[in-house]
Amino acid sequence: METGIRDSDYVLMVCTPEYARKANVRKGGVGVESSIITGEFYDDSKASKFIAIVRRAVNGPQSCLPTYVKSRFAIDFTNDQIYKTQFDALLRRLFRQPKYRRPDLGPPPDLGSQDI
Repeated sequence: METGIRDSDYVLMVCTPEYARKANVRKGGVGVESSIITGEFYDDSKASKFIAIVRRAVNGPQSCLPTYVKSRFAIDFTNDQIYKTQFDALLRRLFRQPKYRRPDLGPPPDLGSQDI
């Protein structure tokens, strides 16, 4: 598990309320996984590789996220009615293909200058 997490470009974390509870108390396999993840999670150069996938968010998406994940990127797959939209967001994140591309910057205006 440790090698897989360390060597992967991305790590998808399927988060439910039960997952969050176990991760926060470091219980069972989820607890071991959380301990491994937190080492890389707090390294800013590696933190973006962790993508939380939220499921079963009865009390909102935050209820499914372990404490250390709450301030990071997550995609809420709780509502199956918008599954395609959320799946598109996930694919765009994984393949670094943003939905909207920033337009190229145009030339600067010629504001003129005066000699003093």
